[in-house]
Amino acid sequence: MSFDQGRIKTPWKAVVFFALVPPQALIGPPSPRWSDYNQVRVRIAESVPTVWLRGIDLRFAVSPMQNQAPGRSLATVDRVSQWDFACQGGRVEATERGGNRRHTFHGIARIHSPGGFVQFRGNPLRGEIRVIPTGGPRCDVVNVVSVESYLEGVIAGEFHPAWSAESIAAQAVAARSYSLFQ
Repeated sequence: MSFDQGRIKTPWKAVVFFALVPPQALIGPPSPRWSDYNQVRVRIAESVPTVWLRGIDLRFAVSPMQNQAPGRSLATVDRVSQWDFACQGGRVEATERGGNRRHTFHGIARIHSPGGFVQFRGNPLRGEIRVIPTGGPRCDVVNVVSVESYLEGVIAGEFHPAWSAESIAAQAVAARSYSLFQ
């Protein structure tokens, strides 16, 4: 750049460069959303043939696989229900136990209960359960939960009540740091 009578003159080559180069090339990929930092994803089952879930007022949604449209709500179940999930060819098939309802998810099946917990293998889990087809007749199961809910579960499940408040606080800080950086 040069100054000419108080005005800044920009060489034409710089103008052409900035016009032809997309902004992402200069500033990098977009930063993750803040909500991504407030969630922990925990794989609770890997490469399983079927998944059994139970809950009250279950809500189903479909998440897209790569390069698909955004997720949408698929179904609502307003009572205690139990479901079997099986994966095949990038799809997740959900069948109600003791009923005749079926749903097919083309991509990742997302299940949550506004009432609080979804049971997987008899264990109550907070947050959202994702059943992810992994290719062939196998699924991965991931629990997506807020950091605070995750820490409540970790502290309640792994620490002894006889421990001092300082040691529990130190372990909570370590657990939070570990969950955010893994």
